[in-house]
Amino acid sequence: MTARARQREAGVTLAELVVVMMVGSVVLALVGALTVGLLRSNARNLARQEQVDAARTGVSWLSRSLERAVAPSAVSDRLTGDLAILAASDTELRFYALLDDGGSDVEATGPSLVTFAVLDGALHRIVRRPDPSPTGDWTFTCGATQCPDLHEDLVVARGVTGAVFRYVDRAGGRLPADASARTLTEAERAAVASVEVSIVIADPADPGATTTVLARVSLLDYWSEL
Repeated sequence: MTARARQREAGVTLAELVVVMMVGSVVLALVGALTVGLLRSNARNLARQEQVDAARTGVSWLSRSLERAVAPSAVSDRLTGDLAILAASDTELRFYALLDDGGSDVEATGPSLVTFAVLDGALHRIVRRPDPSPTGDWTFTCGATQCPDLHEDLVVARGVTGAVFRYVDRAGGRLPADASARTLTEAERAAVASVEVSIVIADPADPGATTTVLARVSLLDYWSEL
């Protein structure tokens, strides 16, 4: 047996082992970096999808409620004066709406008072149903503690930033006309034909990463369809 053959049978040299270990370490590092990158990308995609879902849920709640907005005078000839929209600003919208279908006497039941408002970064849908009254007169005086069944406060979107509501008249013009952020006057509220909804959801872990969902909701004469 030659010396070269005996050397080959002696096994791997230290230098060869070091090279193999270095190459293996590099491969493991690359695989680890790729895995971490994929996990982070997947986490970002999931977070963004959650933002999109949250914004769409908020828009859906707004659309379904606003499409049922109604002035009290359209429900009963005895009630005049109040508009369908009671208050309107960038971050709050309060209006009457017929939310309950299938009632035998809508005039006796009356519309609900619905408020969408941004409170501490969350969009709330607050529903206040009328107090029970044998006379058919609608009032909203019974508090949440005394009449919990008449009150509902639902968070429909979290992480909301910026303006949510913009208002458009029948000619397509902005309300207020000066595009300011003030609360609409009674005359401006009477002129509202549609509401533009812009829900911007921010990622709590990365406030700079936002998702925006836009929609325009027309104020239909829901009462005429009953």
